[in-house]
Amino acid sequence: GSTTAATLLKGPLWYAAKWGGFNDLNNNDRPDLESEWDEDGDGVPDTYFYVVNPLKLEQQLNQSFADILGRGVSHVAPVVSVDEANRTQSGDKVYLAYFKPRETDYWQGNLKKYGLDYVPRTDCGRIEPEWTVVDQNGDIAAKCDGTLKAGSTSYWSTAPDGGQVDKGGVGALLKESMPGPDPVSVPSAGPYYSFRTIRYCDEEHETIKDFIRTNVSKSDLDVPDNITAYKIINFVYGYTFDALPNGDPVAKREWILGDIIHSEPR
Repeated sequence: GSTTAATLLKGPLWYAAKWGGFNDLNNNDRPDLESEWDEDGDGVPDTYFYVVNPLKLEQQLNQSFADILGRGVSHVAPVVSVDEANRTQSGDKVYLAYFKPRETDYWQGNLKKYGLDYVPRTDCGRIEPEWTVVDQNGDIAAKCDGTLKAGSTSYWSTAPDGGQVDKGGVGALLKESMPGPDPVSVPSAGPYYSFRTIRYCDEEHETIKDFIRTNVSKSDLDVPDNITAYKIINFVYGYTFDALPNGDPVAKREWILGDIIHSEPR
């Protein structure tokens, strides 16, 4: 009879790259298709950037970062509230701050709220009760590997949003609050800023004022002309970085909320 040639086991990092960075095309939580973990067919996981020569470290790091940006995947940092004075921040709620890296545009962000329930995860083969993330319907929101189910619905959402950054949560509420009948166009006439309350400190007069065109000058923003000041004001309120000659906004941004965790105020 025929025999199968033995093959050497790969290193643990090789398997970590294969199982930890695959693109689950058939949604079964396993890299069982070669195209899911080795798209270029070279036998090496697409997220495996091995370095032996220290001189190659920068090159491999750049490839790794480029891969992350190219995939456009979302990331989440969980924050469990401990403030029992506010019911929306009670001990049985979890708040997830999302961000989505993008290569050619600003990073998108979101904030979503889920519940916590102490139940067994029989679907994962665990019969002892454990703290589990649940959605607004009380259904288990996370898969066995900890990632959110696509059909889960966070507390402030009107439709299933799962782990998607640009759906549901505070980000969707903010975008929906903008004036106008559709998510792109702005109304032909104002008001453009009354849907949000944004204020700033006027240090010269020691007062708090609304952050609107009639209050904020180009010198306040340290820019050379009024049109640039108008563009900044429009952007802060969720419009594109643009302005008509009279200062009115031109269009709404694709997504308003930025990366909460890693944004740097300037």
